[in-house]
Amino acid sequence: MAVSVTVPASTTDAQHLRHRFRVHVRGGDDNIVIPPTLVTLQMKDTNANGKVDQVVATFDDTLAPYSAGVSSWALANVPSAGSLASVTVNGAGATLTLAEGAGAAYTAVGTFTIGLSPNSAGIRDIYDHLASFAPTAPTDLAAPAPLSLTMKDSNANGRIDQVTMTFSDALATYLAPTTVWTLENVPSAGSLASVAVATPSVTLTIAEGAGAVDTTRW
Repeated sequence: MAVSVTVPASTTDAQHLRHRFRVHVRGGDDNIVIPPTLVTLQMKDTNANGKVDQVVATFDDTLAPYSAGVSSWALANVPSAGSLASVTVNGAGATLTLAEGAGAAYTAVGTFTIGLSPNSAGIRDIYDHLASFAPTAPTDLAAPAPLSLTMKDSNANGRIDQVTMTFSDALATYLAPTTVWTLENVPSAGSLASVAVATPSVTLTIAEGAGAVDTTRW
């Protein structure tokens, strides 16, 4: 006869031992297997160069020492054509280090997914209960990185009046004041007048100053 028991999702093996939780079934056993469950999966661009280079998977239980390498992980459509280089485990977290690919800089999730297969030397709790999860899109914690910066004299009068920047990701609607930007040594003593976003680019309009004509880079 089969018996089904529902255990709260937040319960771990450690809690069973700490609270001496037991299930007794006459003629059966009292073993309950609760593998670590994925809590968060976050991708990052740790060196801010516009290419995703790290994913951190956090589980709901302390993980055992890890020695499975990259074999049990399945990564698809990694931004910039990156690939999995190594995996390390600390506490309840697994850090996936990605080798940056030769593709264009890109910090959006897009169709990027990560899956985990059970592995006796891989992600598991300290009681050797193996973790796994289906292909999952990570949460985007990779900030848009500036890829190009160009200053212009759009009216060709010898004074800089515009700067354009292109980023590695689509940008949200811009509402911030100009005071969040810091410009130093603007040619001809110009100053920032306004900021406009046409994703993935940003245009800074410069109020021309009264200084001498100058189009050299500041």
